[in-house]
Parts: sequence; structure tokens; C-alpha cells
Amino acid sequence: DPAVPELYERIFGGCHLALAAAFSVLLGRLPVDRPVRVLEIGAGYGTATRHLLPLLPAGRAQYRFTDISRFFLNWAAETFAGTEGLEFGLLDLDRPAAAQGVPSGSIDIIVAASVLHDARRIEPMLTDLAATLAPGGMLLAIEETIFHPAYDLGMGLQQGFDRMTDRDLRPDHPLLSRTAWAEMLGRCGFTGARAVARPGSIPEALGFDVLLAQASETSRGLSETTVLEHARRRLPEHMIPRAVIALPALPLSANGKLDRAALAAMAPGRTVAVGLAPRTPLEAE
Repeated sequence: DPAVPELYERIFGGCHLALAAAFSVLLGRLPVDRPVRVLEIGAGYGTATRHLLPLLPAGRAQYRFTDISRFFLNWAAETFAGTEGLEFGLLDLDRPAAAQGVPSGSIDIIVAASVLHDARRIEPMLTDLAATLAPGGMLLAIEETIFHPAYDLGMGLQQGFDRMTDRDLRPDHPLLSRTAWAEMLGRCGFTGARAVARPGSIPEALGFDVLLAQASETSRGLSETTVLEHARRRLPEHMIPRAVIALPALPLSANGKLDRAALAAMAPGRTVAVGLAPRTPLEAE
């Protein structure tokens, strides 16, 4: 329905302007001698995307438009046909990005317009996004953080609005306050989390925030190439895995044991490795 993007633009128009302004500043801080790598998650009808694509540097942009639904990917492929450096793919916030074709440490900027609260559990989702970013990479998000009863009533009628399972963090509805987002981002590997919309601006008055946070500046010290090279020096050829995927943590079942079914669903036919950043020179060695 073409009326839906128009409605979203009326609701989020002020947020999109603030989002684009912050996005432009972040682009200007990236090195000019390599591609700019952007991942948009939950892109939907592309109402935020259309504000960001014109800002990308010509000839060196890699913009990955993702959503959980193929409907939106097909719609975007037609809407943004011919855009240089734009690609499309499915991405589920509740599964590690590395198991869905987005390697750890491979993204400079993640854009998430009103989608982070859709995750079943906020903490593992944010931890995974931090791992997906390159050292010093940035997360740029739009979230409703001031709760108006009318908004909650309208959103509450949508299917999946109450799908969250971290009820200790979100007992009543999936939305978090500005303070709660800052605390969770800090807990999950981000620094300097802050709102970039001006106080008293239309987005803030409507209850929305444009949030910015930075991933750690230090490398997480684990890559597929490094692991495979290490294995080749110590193992016979028939024991070398065909591929490696880095995950922030192994998936566990309800009783705390390794969830092998979840591993198989993440990466069928692939070898999965778990790694944390080395804390000392000895661990790095």
C-alpha cells in the first residue's frame, strides 16, 4: 500500500532528518581510501533508507538493506532499482548476524529505524550488533523512548508487539526509556550512547529519540582467516573446517546446555567458533 510509506514519513519525518544529519557526520569521519560499509536492519518500506542513500560517497559505498520479510526486500529492489552499491538480504535480529552472511567486524555503520525493540531479548541482540561492527563502528537508531498511552494502544494491536521474552527488563511492553537504552548499550559493548535529536524538537516531543552509540575501538582479535591459519599449522588437512563463523556466545537451551539445534539452524553445514577479545598480551598470543 503506497499510503503506508507516506504515513511513516509523516510520523518519523523529523527523526529521519536527524538520522540523516548524524549519518552524514559519521560518513565524513570514515577513511576515504576504502569502501563505506553500511548495514540497515528492519528497513521495511525504506522510509529511512531514502534519506540516507543520497549521502553515500560515490564509487565506494556498500549499503546492505535487510529485513526479516522478503516482501520488503522485493519492494525495495524495485523502488531503489539502479542504486549503486545497494544490496538486499534477509536478517533476523534474534539470530547472530555472522550466521546470516554478515561477518563479525565487517560493518562501519548500522542503521536501525524503530526496530531494535522487536528483538525477543535486547541484551544478546545488542551484543551481536556490537560484534558485527568494525572497531569504532557506530550504531544509529530511532526508538520510541517516551511512552504515550495512545501510541501504546495502537502499537499493541500489532501482531508480535509482545513477543519479547526478557520480561525482567521489559515487563509490560517492548519499549525502553532513553536511560534504559543507554544502560543496555553500555552493558553490551558500546560506549558514548546518547540521543542526538535536539531537546524540544518534534521527534522528542512525539516520544522518539535518535540514538547514537560507538562499538569498542579495539579489535576483537578473531577472524575466520586467523582461525583457519592457526588450525592448518596444527591439524591434518582432513580436520581443517571448511569455514568458521564467530559468535558472541554459544546458544544455550533453557537448562543452560549447548543448544545444538540452534547451532544447526544458524549455519547448516558450517563450523561455528566462539571468541572473546583478548584481555592481555598473553591471551592475544
